[in-house]
Amino acid sequence: MSRHPLHQMLDIAFKLLPELVEYQGYLSPSRKSASPPAKWATKETQSRIQHLQKVEEQQSARERLRRLRAIASELDHWEADFRVQQQQRYGGLHHRQEAEWAGLYEYSFGFTSLPAATAYTMYAAIRIRLAEAIYTSLCICNKGDSLLGIINSRPPLSRNGSAPNVNVLAATQSTSDAMMFLMTAEIAPPPLASSSSSSFSSPQTEKMDALLQGLRWARQSLQSLEFFHTGSLKDCGWVATLFAFDSAWSFVNNRRELDGHVDLSRERIWCQDTARRFEALQIPLFGWR
Repeated sequence: MSRHPLHQMLDIAFKLLPELVEYQGYLSPSRKSASPPAKWATKETQSRIQHLQKVEEQQSARERLRRLRAIASELDHWEADFRVQQQQRYGGLHHRQEAEWAGLYEYSFGFTSLPAATAYTMYAAIRIRLAEAIYTSLCICNKGDSLLGIINSRPPLSRNGSAPNVNVLAATQSTSDAMMFLMTAEIAPPPLASSSSSSFSSPQTEKMDALLQGLRWARQSLQSLEFFHTGSLKDCGWVATLFAFDSAWSFVNNRRELDGHVDLSRERIWCQDTARRFEALQIPLFGWR
């Protein structure tokens, strides 16, 4: 890693741009669906055409999912090398420090260097966008499957750790259950396996895994922001802040699939308070949510 770690990471992340364009196009309200069969076609022909259109859309989504997982694998390798480098040079990537921006977490990340802080914060934002794109592709590949079906089959887990012990949970239920506990009871859980190496065979479980990956990185992103706006002045703080904050705020605000199962109310309130703080500092926001 002779170059700035951010540059190396962005070399990989740029591969995600066309996928995000396609992802945003799919979510757009103005998105045009496939042309309906001609009115003169028989019902059997119309049904066949609609089936072929659905198959084509799913094949396209599966190919996009393959590309997204390849990008995730490359980013996983970058992160592993990055952490080794930071450990060798500075004794680690960051340390915990008491949060000055109250209302969410007890601590924030005190990074060991500004280049590392910039690279990691941007990286967290990219992982959020990647997780959302993977989730959407999985939904297209498995239309008709309900994510809520698998979540609703077990009781909600609280933020304060009142759920069963994670070791018991992991031993008696699925790996996904253990991940759900980690995501609700821990602030910065250990890294989860990437989607590219996932052994889950259930489409519903894969979709939940993608959402939990996004949630993990959203929380990592929020814990990184304070570093750029407290203590000594950081020249690149605004750039890293804008993309990372918008990505995390968008995720916790829009991922309503998790409502009732993961309590994100504090994150949403904190993001609004932080947005007001940024406006007071004349830091332009991508948008108000």
